[in-house]
Amino acid sequence: MSAWSYDGYSVQHWQAMVMEAFIELYAGDGARAFDRVQKDERAAKRSFLLLGQFVRGTHGYIRGIAAVAASQAGAGSRTERLAEARKMALKLEKEQMAWTAPLAAIVSAGASSAEGDGQSAAASLERAIELALAADMSLYAAAAPASSRSARRLVVVCSPRRTISKSRTASADDLDVLACVRRHRT
Repeated sequence: MSAWSYDGYSVQHWQAMVMEAFIELYAGDGARAFDRVQKDERAAKRSFLLLGQFVRGTHGYIRGIAAVAASQAGAGSRTERLAEARKMALKLEKEQMAWTAPLAAIVSAGASSAEGDGQSAAASLERAIELALAADMSLYAAAAPASSRSARRLVVVCSPRRTISKSRTASADDLDVLACVRRHRT
């Protein structure tokens, strides 16, 4: 990044922010992931990059899941972080695109799970799986096999590393899927 221009905020800067936030989520540090997104928020808005739907949708998703993860890490106000996640889920829904709908449901499921509402989390995650399959986003749906969905209580987990170590449904190929699920016997 040192060779990039710092006169403005370019796609490369935005991509670095997204990847660095994903890395922090993978490492299990939700607070740092959210801080990384926050650090570039003003520059991203001023750059007009968020006028493009792909950038806006991806940005809303990473911001939403980072807010959920930060709420679990005790970073800032838990209520504020979960409200931010809900806001991002709503923005993703308003995009009315096949690829943003499952992302909205994933963020919503994460917020519900963090709030302790397992029933709503499971319903949102079921919706996310259906929407992801319909949008041909199979990695987002792969964490819970279709044949066993009805027999499981699904809980969103924001750290794939933690999920893979505890789950029989995730595999190494799912490392970049931030909508991992794990099975809990009810």
